[in-house]
Amino acid sequence: FFQLQCAEPNRLLPPPNSYEAAMKGHKVAPTPWRLYVAITGISLCIYLLGYAHGEYSRYSVTLKTIEALHQSRERGGQAVSASVSVGSGSGSESLKRKFTSGAVDSDVKQPPDKLRGGGADMKEGAGQTGIRAISHHVGTGKDVVLGMAKGITPKALVVFLASLRKFSECDVVLWMDAKSVRDERNRNLVKKHGVEVIEFSKETEPLIAKWHPSSYRWVFMHQFLQSEGVARKYRGVLFVDVRDTSFQADPFSILELGAGFYTSTEDSDTPKHNIKNCGWNGGWVKSCYGQTVLSQVGDNPIVCSGVSISTLDEALIYAKKLNDKLMSEKGQECERNGVDQGMHNVLVWTNEIPNLKLMTQESGLIANMQSKLYVAKGSRVENKKGQVMPIMHQYDRNVDILRALHAEYVNWIVDDDKLCERFNTEDKGIDYFAGRCDMGLTGGAMSKGDCCRACDYKAGCKAFAFSKNDAKCYLKNCNSPVYGKRESLLRGSGTTGWLKD
Repeated sequence: FFQLQCAEPNRLLPPPNSYEAAMKGHKVAPTPWRLYVAITGISLCIYLLGYAHGEYSRYSVTLKTIEALHQSRERGGQAVSASVSVGSGSGSESLKRKFTSGAVDSDVKQPPDKLRGGGADMKEGAGQTGIRAISHHVGTGKDVVLGMAKGITPKALVVFLASLRKFSECDVVLWMDAKSVRDERNRNLVKKHGVEVIEFSKETEPLIAKWHPSSYRWVFMHQFLQSEGVARKYRGVLFVDVRDTSFQADPFSILELGAGFYTSTEDSDTPKHNIKNCGWNGGWVKSCYGQTVLSQVGDNPIVCSGVSISTLDEALIYAKKLNDKLMSEKGQECERNGVDQGMHNVLVWTNEIPNLKLMTQESGLIANMQSKLYVAKGSRVENKKGQVMPIMHQYDRNVDILRALHAEYVNWIVDDDKLCERFNTEDKGIDYFAGRCDMGLTGGAMSKGDCCRACDYKAGCKAFAFSKNDAKCYLKNCNSPVYGKRESLLRGSGTTGWLKD
């Protein structure tokens, strides 16, 4: 239509021959219909040019605000306010806000300054999460997804966002560290999918140096919901692990079952495992609450804290309870590789969450795939009742589904040689670091390039072993391979890599 009106306007006029014949010998002023067509064409051209300019401005604001944050950090790490216009269908509004993690409820007892990173050593600007990179989706959805994306890879991010956007136009708010934000592909993905990014660092958030990301995310989310959640009047809130979650339907369709707080066990309708017999979960509860509480809740099945979906009122109460526990002196002391799932289970089994709706893996709508109780049909996952489970958590535990998701959503070629240019690599399926220098593992790896990237990101990492069949990277803190007795075969095939001298 633009081309018809502007590029080739003569298509709307009579054919030249008939026009000349009809007007031969006459000198007349333009007829009203010709004037109307001319005005309409010019007006449409002006409108389309203005619309295109507006769309470009809105879609470019995310990267502009991220750049502003980098400039701010170079000036001392202080938070900066962003002022942008956000389209909302029936007009736009000017948003100018500063999100500060130092804001807390007045009725919440705070730990001593030394535990909050405050006191004499507290620098100006500390305790602030910095600027939010805002896209055109901000505040326009009736539901919101909240997630921690520290160290997120582009592959994991695109599976999460692209699968979500197939079914929902909800708001998405992600907390990302500086390294993840600087990744150009990550920046393009959050821009494309309309994500509100809140960047954080150890300089702006002193507590995160002591806590695992799965713990300190609840402080961020509590503060966001207390201010923005209430102001934007969200209906539903999805708390979710970003790295290993994808979607098979609209996650907020779960709320059509009614208002409440929905979360899921890691077990069947007839549980076979309990909290007290699990070293991790039982340990978290005991460390944070003591033996008495462990005895009280220990016989119950484990409930996963990686995915919960709730209506706003219940979400506000839940996030506040986790925040209060984490910010207490006991919460500070019991941290060990993330403790939020222990706290989550105590809240569930002591009836601290109002309107709780507990699902299982056998009949629920949230798949925790480590349980292996789902029914896989190609790349789709159903429960035992034959229902598609909208939320697929821990998808990287099934390598076939992981490959299928990457094939569907990862639309770029991964250059392993470029990612691994700092490493010596041997693709012989042998782990030359077996039984030593271990510093953890990451999942979701489809090539050695993924492991090179993971090792580059992890502070202190100097080597890795990539197990292709397991899709895992075993990270190491030494870079001297040992040949002979201590080497072992990786499952199926794989690569060992270590930093070059």
